[in-house]
Amino acid sequence: MELSNLTIAGLSSALLAAYHIALFIRIKRSPEKTAFGQHRIARGLWIKHFARSKNEILVVQTLRNWLMSATFLATTSIFVALGLLGIISTADKITGLSQELTALGETDTNLILFKFTLILFLFMVAFFSFTLSIRFINHASFVTNTPVEENIPVEETEDLPFLNKHNDMKRASVFYFLGLRCLYISVPLVMWVLGPIWLLISSVLLIAVLFPLD
Repeated sequence: MELSNLTIAGLSSALLAAYHIALFIRIKRSPEKTAFGQHRIARGLWIKHFARSKNEILVVQTLRNWLMSATFLATTSIFVALGLLGIISTADKITGLSQELTALGETDTNLILFKFTLILFLFMVAFFSFTLSIRFINHASFVTNTPVEENIPVEETEDLPFLNKHNDMKRASVFYFLGLRCLYISVPLVMWVLGPIWLLISSVLLIAVLFPLD
């Protein structure tokens, strides 16, 4: 691996890692100042509002929409991963493909394979995260319709792990968040196939786009 390629890849990785570490610290210390924390607080209030509501249909419809979104993203991730497996299996054609895509004409087959394998790994993690999100969304939809006696306070049902809607929603949102992050980070890695400078540019642009949204 060329020194410039290694240096730029390390710098881009450091930028992305530093941003997400800072975001994680921000979420832990001041969740109300982050989109993830605000959504988590809003979900908690939403769950408490509908805990004693008779409108379970609205809750199930909301969960269904979330489930469809996670299912679509999981399906997309696994299809892309399978496509990348097909590319990796034809290693003799990867070098020619990369030479056509980049002006630098990368000829290191091992480096090219490493790039595609790293992209494949990210999409597999995204698929795994979305499927776990689907699991907890499904469980939350069943828990939502679990009959609870009227004289039992909502706070007491939260002490029962299998009746705690908030835990299921929180876990589903965490895995959904991780899946989306993998898709976001895959963009700079795909641009890396075009050349190391595109990796750095796309990493900086990705952080610039995510910062006001997070």
